[in-house]
Amino acid sequence: METLLITSRTTAHADTVANEIGGLTRGLAVDLSQPETIAAALGDVREVDNLVITANAATADIA
Repeated sequence: METLLITSRTTAHADTVANEIGGLTRGLAVDLSQPETIAAALGDVREVDNLVITANAATADIA
C-alpha cells in the first residue's frame, strides 16, 4: 500500500487534512514561499510516484 503525503504551509493544517483522509496519509509542512527550507522539509521523502502542485492566493479565509 502506498503512502499519500499532504503538504501545507503549517504542520497543523497538513496533519488535519491527512487525518481527514485517513489510511496511510501523512501531513508535512512545506512553505514554498521560503525556498531555502524546502530541501530540509522533504528530506525524508525518498520516492515520488505522482506529484500535484496547487497554489492559491491568501485571502481573509485562507492564511
